[in-house]
Amino acid sequence: MATEQGNRPLAEYLAVGAAIGGVVAYSLLQAMLVPVLPSLREKFGVTTSDVAWILTGFLLSSAVSTPVVGRLGDIRGLKRMYLFALACLAAGALIAACAPTLAVSVAGRILQGVGGGIIPLAYGILRAILPSHRLPAMIGVVGGVAGMGNATGTVLAGPILQYLGYAWLFLIPALLCVISGIVVAIVVPSIRAKSDTKINVAAAVLLAGWLSTALIVLGQGSSWGWTSRTTILAAVLSVVAFAAWIVVELRSRHALIDVRLMVSTRAVAASHTISLLVGFVLFGVFALLPAYLQDSGGGFGLSSASVGLYMVALSLGMFVVGFVAGRLIRRLRSRAMVALGSAVVASVLLTLALAEHGSSVVWALTLVMGLGFGCCFPAISTVVVMSVDPGDTAQASGVNANLRTIGGAVGTVAVTGILTMAASVGTRTGFAVGFAVLAAVAIVASVCAATLLPRRPRRRSTEQPLIRAGHPAAVGLTPSTTRPVSEEPGDEEPHRSSRSGGVRRLRSDEEDYADDVRPEGT
Repeated sequence: MATEQGNRPLAEYLAVGAAIGGVVAYSLLQAMLVPVLPSLREKFGVTTSDVAWILTGFLLSSAVSTPVVGRLGDIRGLKRMYLFALACLAAGALIAACAPTLAVSVAGRILQGVGGGIIPLAYGILRAILPSHRLPAMIGVVGGVAGMGNATGTVLAGPILQYLGYAWLFLIPALLCVISGIVVAIVVPSIRAKSDTKINVAAAVLLAGWLSTALIVLGQGSSWGWTSRTTILAAVLSVVAFAAWIVVELRSRHALIDVRLMVSTRAVAASHTISLLVGFVLFGVFALLPAYLQDSGGGFGLSSASVGLYMVALSLGMFVVGFVAGRLIRRLRSRAMVALGSAVVASVLLTLALAEHGSSVVWALTLVMGLGFGCCFPAISTVVVMSVDPGDTAQASGVNANLRTIGGAVGTVAVTGILTMAASVGTRTGFAVGFAVLAAVAIVASVCAATLLPRRPRRRSTEQPLIRAGHPAAVGLTPSTTRPVSEEPGDEEPHRSSRSGGVRRLRSDEEDYADDVRPEGT
């Protein structure tokens, strides 16, 4: 009995660690190339606009692939698609590491973007293997680790490029993918999928068309000219493709992304809206803060290495809150967490916009802003995951993550445009306007959270974790033969408690509520 009780936590820790490892690899690949683009431009002998496709290609591929791969996880199986996403990340990283030309490097980055579904798939796996009372805390950990991975990648990129070489920017994440894949294959049991559902190819093509075109317009609009014929035609094409995609999805019996699911409840619709807004602010900060710190006129003229210390402060705040998010959600609930976190971010940005401060004060403000962001993402993800049926978990969280990416693309373009337009009146004014715009969006996110998120979203299911004490998967034995409790029709055998046979009984709705969905008065 002691052995069974000891094996279950070990198996859970291994599975959670493997899922987080894949998220870290994706986050590193997402962020590592940002601070070393000038060096890559020299390496490949190309222009600044050309080398930017290393980032644009990854963003486009990730934005399109995240909802598709997330949906495939619901259809074909979370474990299978998670391993597929890890394989794409690793293969793309290896291609980019050995790339002799920019074109090959961009091809590798596009393949890496296909692994963008790793985050929603990780949420789906966590929901399947963990008890519901531990799920919000682990979602918080994943959110914190993702933010930490982004900032860590920004900090480590320079030293890795300088001391280890270009290839290691990709080989380190590839190694993480390999390790995570091995552990997932051994420890995580196969999770039954809805095998009778088909892939809507037309919807996938239209989704890729309108989303790719929209992001290209956002990324190239400033260089093409926002009123140029090319920009207008591309924008119209994106709108037409979007309308056609909505029609196809609504009429399809096998929707790729269930549009009705996106607005199925007030909690889900509000979470998607807030995720878009907070993504705008977060990626806007990623674009604006380093430029502010490095500028000698309106900022401090710091080096890239010194700027990394500020990014560490931002990620540290997100990371710390991520690990205590479960406890905070139990006390404050998701609505208050998001509203408070967005308000904190807005306050810091307004402080930076309205007055000049010393470098140490800016570092402290950056840390506080990281705490605010850390409050937002775990709470948003928890509301989405706990407000949909288990079979829709990966799809719903994938859409949520994708909206964050789209918001981030818009935020980055908006900040760049603001700095460009404000150049004529001085860089300090441009930075102040940029911080003020981001603060305004953060305020809107806070108001939306306070008014649109329900105080207590309704729990959609009472599913149980797959890995239990005494379960074969808990000791690494034939996980593919496992299945959820009471999954087969006609299985009406009473479920035993862990003391009598190592299997946890199903709990009632009142007992099995999520930590942030507890009944009134408790």
